[in-house]
Amino acid sequence: MKRCIALSAVVGFLAVTAGCSTIQSHSDSAEAGQSASQPTAITMAYESEMRCRGEAGVFLQDEQSRVRIALGRRPTGGYGVALLDTVQQDGHVRIEFGEYQPEEGLMQAQMLTYPCTRVELPEDWARLTVTNSNSGAIWEFYHSHNYKAGS
Repeated sequence: MKRCIALSAVVGFLAVTAGCSTIQSHSDSAEAGQSASQPTAITMAYESEMRCRGEAGVFLQDEQSRVRIALGRRPTGGYGVALLDTVQQDGHVRIEFGEYQPEEGLMQAQMLTYPCTRVELPEDWARLTVTNSNSGAIWEFYHSHNYKAGS
């Protein structure tokens, strides 16, 4: 019975992540009572999907308004990108993500997937640091219009 419930949960999760899911909200540092010089946790709009063909990595898209975090090809469903932390301080946006994978021993759909997440960036971002918490890999980007040397 427990196995049946767990399998139902996995199938439900795959049904949601097979398409696009979008979550959107925002927070304002002034509302949180924090000064601009302190890092402010922010929630950014993002969408996840299982069909992002292409190589694994982190890439800027849509005229530097979004960042795509892609895991590359995976052999089954159940893999994905989890946003762990998003922080902004003085134009520097930091995103930490983790990779999740299917639980060992559970049945998975046998199909090639290409999991990724696209994250909307704040309009005023100047510098972006993206860190993979699983591997420790770090990507740095600078906005071509908003970045000023020495910031």
